[in-house]
Amino acid sequence: RATAALPRSLTTRLRHGPQAGEDAQVMGALDRNLIEAVIKRHTAQIRYCYARELTKDPSIQSKVSVHFIIGKDGRVQSGVTKESTLKSPPVESCINARFMRMVFPSPEGGGIVKVTYPFEFTAG
Repeated sequence: RATAALPRSLTTRLRHGPQAGEDAQVMGALDRNLIEAVIKRHTAQIRYCYARELTKDPSIQSKVSVHFIIGKDGRVQSGVTKESTLKSPPVESCINARFMRMVFPSPEGGGIVKVTYPFEFTAG
């Protein structure tokens, strides 16, 4: 599905994981670097969720942590906002929906992996 274009003058910065000032919390048998590689491939989609809100309020900044569970097949079983300074249900819902579309490598041993992943958004 295509996403609507945003104004060219609108720029955003997205830091995630260690760049956002805190490490991802990973519980389960899947390498943190593999998780970060998948998330990195989806950063444009996550940035878009925030950028849509910037069109309404260009001064907003936010930290958002997403808690998600990777199933034994590598698909995300659930994705919810754990913490947010943005306090924007539409943006948080958009970010969570992007996580639900991600596919990770299957965890070792066929178990699940619980992850809490931080993001920091700023207008730039």
